Amino acid sequence: MQIHTQAHGLKLTEEDREYIDMKMEKITTLSKRLKDDSSEIRVDIYHSPTKASDDEIRCTITLHIPKNTLRAESHGSKVHEALDLAKQKLIPQIEVYKEKFAKH
Repeated sequence: MQIHTQAHGLKLTEEDREYIDMKMEKITTLSKRLKDDSSEIRVDIYHSPTKASDDEIRCTITLHIPKNTLRAESHGSKVHEALDLAKQKLIPQIEVYKEKFAKH
């Protein structure tokens, strides 16, 4: 499993990078297919100033796994908040993926 993190319009702190890696490692424990060497997680963090400060940070998680690509996107006021919301959206997609391949 490869984890790639990229920031656009802001600089991630070491604490942010560690937090992202920790959360993505937890995602890989959901299915053994996610631990495959051909699997890849890409986390993109965007900063775009808006009138409402509660959605300045956008987090997109793209999960390239065998025979599928899963994606979740979320907005928040901080990197941790946006990442957690995107992760919550991604987990049900992973569960559906697991059920789909468990039947075969």
